[in-house]
Order: sequence, then structure tokens, then C-alpha cells
Amino acid sequence: MQFRKLLYSVAEQMEIIEQVVMLIFSLLGESINRKLINQISMELNEETLLPYRFDIVDYSAIQNVELANHIQRVGK
Repeated sequence: MQFRKLLYSVAEQMEIIEQVVMLIFSLLGESINRKLINQISMELNEETLLPYRFDIVDYSAIQNVELANHIQRVGK
């Protein structure tokens, strides 16, 4: 996979019966595209038994300035 940096943050969502923890991954790099994002998302959400949901985004496509700032501030 060709991206130069991966930032992540955690968001919790309460569902009616169970609590779901969503991990948000923001990919940074020149070769990020929808195909790569879909591939990573599919592998993490459908082909693993991890008890989390993963949201994969292209950092350069984020238009919400507050969200981009939050990712820069809180992302690890």
C-alpha cells in the first residue's frame, strides 16, 4: 500500500443493543484513490473478526476544515 501517513481517531456510536467503536483512518499520500480506500475498508470491515467498524477516508478529500483540524490535532 502506498500512502505516506496514516492518522486515526476513535469515535463511539451507541446502537440500540450494543456499543460500536468506530476507528477512523485518514490516509495521506499521492497515490490514494477510491479503489485503495475500498480495498482497505473491505479487508478491515468484512474480512476480519475485529470487534470494530473502520471508516477509511482520503485526507486530501476532506472539505470540512474543522474535521481536518481535528484529525491533525488528535490523530496519531
